[in-house]
Amino acid sequence: MRKTRFFALLALLVVLCGLGLLLTLTGRRGNAEATTAQGESAQPRPATGSAAPAKRSPRPPRDATKRTTRGTGDPIVAAREASRQPSAKPADSQTKPIPSADADSLQAAQSEAATAEAIRKVEAWEAMIDKVAELTTKPTVERATQIRDMFMGLNKADQMNAITTALHLLPDEQFPLLYILLFDKTQEFELLDEIFSDALNRPEEIKVPLMKLLMQDKEHPLSSEAERILDATGELDDEGEDNS
Repeated sequence: MRKTRFFALLALLVVLCGLGLLLTLTGRRGNAEATTAQGESAQPRPATGSAAPAKRSPRPPRDATKRTTRGTGDPIVAAREASRQPSAKPADSQTKPIPSADADSLQAAQSEAATAEAIRKVEAWEAMIDKVAELTTKPTVERATQIRDMFMGLNKADQMNAITTALHLLPDEQFPLLYILLFDKTQEFELLDEIFSDALNRPEEIKVPLMKLLMQDKEHPLSSEAERILDATGELDDEGEDNS
């Protein structure tokens, strides 16, 4: 009976010691895991597959003197300021081309204006020739100059018709008014020949002195022709007798 009680107490003691040892081991393991978890949460984990970022070196302080030396003359500053300015809008005349219809209308209007001006000058010339043709006074230098200036103001295409009109309307007394054009060697040869040919149909007292004047001007395009006609008509012989 005593032995049985003794073995029961011994067995109970062994069980209690085993439980105490088991609890001790379990407590130490839990403390170790808690410490490891706290260390991992305090230290940041690097991203998976990438290296930890390198530490940046501290940026050196800017030199204040370099910033103050850049002014309006610095090309970098000027370029920066220019880039901040809003770009100017082109004028409407550059961005909007003139439609072809408007351009044609403008050209047609200009052509009509030029034609009207040419007609006005021709009408003024004819009116002046009509007025001169009725004069009974002798031709004057002022009147001849007026005729020349008005003739030069005509379009080239209208000058031959204008001189033809004058030759038909001017009487013999006013014909010398055209000498200012006949002796102008800068005029077209066709124009000079037209006046000269008309002079050959005028009275002798007009054409002979005129041809002698042309013959003396050796640089005139009609000088040789005037000399030929005077020689053929015997007027050169009369000229030699008068000089002798």
